[in-house]
Amino acid sequence: MIPQKNIKKSRLEKIPTEGPVFIFRSCVANELYPFMESSLHEILDLLDIEWIESDDQACCGGVFENFSSDLTIAAINAINFSVMEQKSKNVIVSCNECYSSLQNTKEFLEISENKAKIDALLRSINRSVNNNLEFFHVIEFFYKNLEKIISKKKRDLSNLRLVVHYGCHYIRTHRQEILDDPVFPFIMDKILSALEIQTLDYTEKSLCCGMGYIQKMINPESSLEISYKKLKSIAQVKPDAIVNICPACINVLDNAPILIEIEKDEEFQIPVIHVNQLIGLYMGLDPITVLGLGNHKTSTENFLKKVT
Repeated sequence: MIPQKNIKKSRLEKIPTEGPVFIFRSCVANELYPFMESSLHEILDLLDIEWIESDDQACCGGVFENFSSDLTIAAINAINFSVMEQKSKNVIVSCNECYSSLQNTKEFLEISENKAKIDALLRSINRSVNNNLEFFHVIEFFYKNLEKIISKKKRDLSNLRLVVHYGCHYIRTHRQEILDDPVFPFIMDKILSALEIQTLDYTEKSLCCGMGYIQKMINPESSLEISYKKLKSIAQVKPDAIVNICPACINVLDNAPILIEIEKDEEFQIPVIHVNQLIGLYMGLDPITVLGLGNHKTSTENFLKKVT
């Protein structure tokens, strides 16, 4: 039995164990690391869980949240909601920002005045929305379906030593909604432990990756300092890789070592991978052709030597 300290049991009960589930696609993942999200298709197939995607889905609008009104972002996502509601009530998300933005819209639409404005906009394009979707981060889905994942084991990962990074937009933006403990998140650690993988603690485990929403663009030097502090703390425990649940965080931590080597003449060769890729490895998926682990900026070669 998986330990459930500070788990929201009412939410745990809602997480699906069968399909159909709608996979909401992330712009960042699909543009920069497409395998980390497409590999979820293979995982769900192995788990015999029906999944659905739609080319009518648009961006979650999260990238515009600092530049646009709440109504604008909600209108973008209301169209997405109208698409998803026709397919499934359960939506699985592999990106922290998508998860946060979709939850923001769900909460926005729960206010009757806001819903009326959105309904008026949608009528002009012959669409409607009920706002009855349930959004689950993929890490929550894996937690609920962990016993089924373990039953599909194809690789022994027990000699891996990994650190985890949760990411701000999952643990901090919707504290009352998430399955995990927002102050001391632990479900990813529990998942890795159940897969017989050793996880290592480090002093800056709760620190931002350095993205800071748009801070990486408007304050790049400060952003790099945060990434440097994070990676320096991780390097002290000498892990084989960093496991993360957010493609934006992965993009930052995958590229930061290049800038740190230029700016500080220090080298960090610690690969960072998405939890989808790790679960895929455990279930026997090809690390290169299916999981895309040869496409990261920071080489995964030494990491893969320990799992293949």
